[in-house]
Amino acid sequence: MNVFFSSLRGALPSNAPRNFMRAEANWLRAARQGDVRAFNQLVTRHQARAYRVAFHLTQDASVAAQLTQNVITHALRALDELKEETFEQWLLRQITQRCAAFTQLYPIVRAPETSVQRGIEMLPFPERVILALADLEKMSTSDIAQITRSDTAAVRARLHRARCALRDILINVTA
Repeated sequence: MNVFFSSLRGALPSNAPRNFMRAEANWLRAARQGDVRAFNQLVTRHQARAYRVAFHLTQDASVAAQLTQNVITHALRALDELKEETFEQWLLRQITQRCAAFTQLYPIVRAPETSVQRGIEMLPFPERVILALADLEKMSTSDIAQITRSDTAAVRARLHRARCALRDILINVTA
């Protein structure tokens, strides 16, 4: 099946109006019944953020685009996996899992452009995920907890550790 995804608008913030959340639930219901236009509406809302997260984690535009497209193609066949989460949370979990698998097989070899990028690459992958979602994508700890399937206290702790580690790395790089 060939499905075209064209928007770069990205996702709405987690405090989106209730009518949008209702519309997304309707799109999800219709997509599960085979409505490709409804599926495209879901993807249109969330593909830009999914790509950005993939790019933050892989630091390669073509790899991020390919992983995002692969996850979106998989999503069309796996909509029934969504139980008590939003399409965006499910999509971002799939993206982070694919990025983790990719970076284990093919470590990042491209030289980072800034000391911050270099520092982020030095963090363990789970901390990079939390840092990217919280600080680069401005997601709430409760949304991150849903995506990473952990509790909010663990997300806050891991985020604190990631920020402290990044600070220490940056201090050592500039010293």
